[in-house]
Amino acid sequence: MTLVQSISIQKFQIQNVLKLAGCKPLDSARLAIELFLKMGGDSKKPTIECQRSVFVESASQLVLTKLHHLPSPERLHSRIAAATEVVLHLSSFTLFVGGTSGCGKSTVASVLGQRLGIDHIISTDSIRHILRTCSDPDDPSNSALWVSTYEAGQCIPAN
Repeated sequence: MTLVQSISIQKFQIQNVLKLAGCKPLDSARLAIELFLKMGGDSKKPTIECQRSVFVESASQLVLTKLHHLPSPERLHSRIAAATEVVLHLSSFTLFVGGTSGCGKSTVASVLGQRLGIDHIISTDSIRHILRTCSDPDDPSNSALWVSTYEAGQCIPAN
């Protein structure tokens, strides 16, 4: 957890928090407006400022009273807390999409990124290229970086 206690948040960010926490897009839009107004926002003041814990608690309570298809209160509270940190760029996360060649990993990653508001999607090939620039090709622990994707599994030790 980060040390930031006070946050400034806008309506679209509240909607993204709720979507990332597991609410459906339409529910997120409706609840974001309601929460924004409840916490003192209006058309003249597009940003609300509050304690992060107050925001997380208010969002959790609103979602629990309006929606009935979400997880337990404790789990929802932790999801909203984590989503708040990600949306406000207080924390980051990495999501890996795996699968065989040609199964649509890039498509799935793009759709997920669009729905979750993730700006940066990096392909495995790009990551391998970056790692190759700062690793020794003669080092056996890096051998998987220097072969094709199809042969990389053969470079991993059996143990």
